[in-house]
Amino acid sequence: MINKISKLKNFGIFHNFSWKAELPEFKKFNLIYGWNRSGKTTISRVFASCEKKCVYDMKRFKQYPENGEFEIRATDNRTIRNTDVATSSLPVKVFNRDFIDENISFDPLNPSNPIVYVSEEDIKSKEKLERLRLNQDVLEISFGEAKEDKKRKEQAKSSFLTGLGREIANVLFDKSYNKTKAERKIDSVGIDNFGDKELSDNERKEHEATSKSEPRNNQTLLPKYQFAFSFDGGEINDFQKIFGAVKKLTSKEIVSETLDRLKDDQVLNNWVKEGFDLHKERNEEQKCLFCQKSLDDDFLSALSKHFSKDYEDLQNAISELKDEIMKIRLVEIFVKNDNLYPNLKEQYASKAGELNAVIKKINVWLDEACSKLEEKHNNPLVFAASPRVPDDFFGLHNKSIDDLNNIISDHNNRVVNHSKEVKNSREKLELHSIAVALSKQDYKKLNDELQKAKAKEEKAFCRESIKMSGF
Repeated sequence: MINKISKLKNFGIFHNFSWKAELPEFKKFNLIYGWNRSGKTTISRVFASCEKKCVYDMKRFKQYPENGEFEIRATDNRTIRNTDVATSSLPVKVFNRDFIDENISFDPLNPSNPIVYVSEEDIKSKEKLERLRLNQDVLEISFGEAKEDKKRKEQAKSSFLTGLGREIANVLFDKSYNKTKAERKIDSVGIDNFGDKELSDNERKEHEATSKSEPRNNQTLLPKYQFAFSFDGGEINDFQKIFGAVKKLTSKEIVSETLDRLKDDQVLNNWVKEGFDLHKERNEEQKCLFCQKSLDDDFLSALSKHFSKDYEDLQNAISELKDEIMKIRLVEIFVKNDNLYPNLKEQYASKAGELNAVIKKINVWLDEACSKLEEKHNNPLVFAASPRVPDDFFGLHNKSIDDLNNIISDHNNRVVNHSKEVKNSREKLELHSIAVALSKQDYKKLNDELQKAKAKEEKAFCRESIKMSGF
């Protein structure tokens, strides 16, 4: 039993109180009375400190003077001080103004705290309550630390996702792209499934160009090489037939009474032929149109036998065939095609170069054939060599045409599916950006740590809630 308060210091109005020898000690029943604000409630807080087993605490005992000191003496010679009340076993219950303020309310909107009565029959429950009160500070600290740890992890993850969202927004020119979309994409693909999503520099540039591209126009397919013309009562529609016709003409012998001086001199022969044709055209048989002198009676007749009908028919046939051959010569195509999608331009240029090489070969052979015909035309009386046997020009040419048309078809398909192409390229770039960012930052570890922090905070919250909810 308490028999006196031997010391009070900085305790409300009691600045430095000590129990005087003339003061009677407490008995079984004691009455303390005095004017308002004379210190009655202040003294009761000394006993409340023993009951609560604490001194000043903003939550549990805010009425206790912050720097207050006290010392109590008991009948068993025990001394209880403010510094050791936490371990005090002195049984004290206090009903004072503080108890009324904390536990009794007549406001229906502010119901009273429960008043717990502890009896000898409920000692275990009382002890449990005391342990809970002692653990409250520890639990609050643990819960606060868990919250702070989770907050730091959330901030680190948020910072990473914000930077990633901003980077992808710049790549895609999409101002609406943000950290939420980046996180959603990571979750949908799976954090462990980005290993093969990085692009090479060429792939990245290609997809960037596609993602920014406007729809193109369809391209017309290139026609295959073909020709057909009538000659010498038949149809010529391939190079072997041209070769046969040229060979036939260059090797043809004509029936005529040749003049050796003309036969052996091609230049002179051509000059005389031109003059002979001019005399026939003007029906002049008496004098020379060049020198105006009279012609010998048999001169034009001899020339007529030299330049026979076979001679003229052969020259006409040669001229006709040459004209047809010149019509089927090819013009090289433009290697550049800026109307194609960027990644197809280089392929097109390469195949167009191959086609132009074939066209050159074709034109060289056709020119050679015409040269042989011209040689025969200028001197039908002599044998002229035929051109070399042609290659498979149709096959070579049309293979190149097929290659180019495949590229054009790819382009045309992309025109039809342009929106899908753009969408696909944008997704590839998005995944690439995420993959690169993940390779630089261990996002998985960051995310795992955040989940652990959340679990720790939840566990701390549950422990505090359960232990502080009563018993």
